[in-house]
Amino acid sequence: MKIRYLLIGSLLSFSSLAFDKQPDDKKLIDKLAKLLEEKGAIKSINNAELDGFKMESALYNALGKGFKPSKTTSHSLFISNQKTMDVSVSVDDNKENSNGVGIFQKNTGMPYVSVSDNDGDGVLDFITYSILDKDGKLLSSVEDFGMDGQIDFKIDFIKKTAWVFWENEWRESVREEGGAFIQFGDKKIAINDALKKLGRDSH
Repeated sequence: MKIRYLLIGSLLSFSSLAFDKQPDDKKLIDKLAKLLEEKGAIKSINNAELDGFKMESALYNALGKGFKPSKTTSHSLFISNQKTMDVSVSVDDNKENSNGVGIFQKNTGMPYVSVSDNDGDGVLDFITYSILDKDGKLLSSVEDFGMDGQIDFKIDFIKKTAWVFWENEWRESVREEGGAFIQFGDKKIAINDALKKLGRDSH
């Protein structure tokens, strides 16, 4: 069912693919779809059609650390039409969790744009968008924490490089034993720690 592919696409993390060989999208999605079923993460799915638009509503518990379903239930509405891109709107039971809107590529279901309200205060404070080829292959992505107009993180999946805007300057990540880091002066910081300090995943 198409909604499963859109749902999984909305949960994929760009940064998790940044420094590893990008897997075949279809195989990855099929594997995650099976995992969602096994974990019982999808609670219910309902469908409706209106003047050529297909609407699918899903209640689910997103998979967290160790692929364990979260304790709170999210509700997503997916709207699709054969002639255009797909759109999703998601709301979490916990008002302090992220709510947002996603736009997905026609036919492939891969995410183009995602905006969210990370702390549930009614103000959008995160945007990420990606560049895809016609087959849905992820070429690059950018993230703006706080939606203040300054891109904070960008990845080139073709060159397998990433940059963090750190201390008013773009810093290219380097891969070392133990993970990926950015260097500034005689100091360095793990890229995940830098992103957290910049506001990613803040609530």
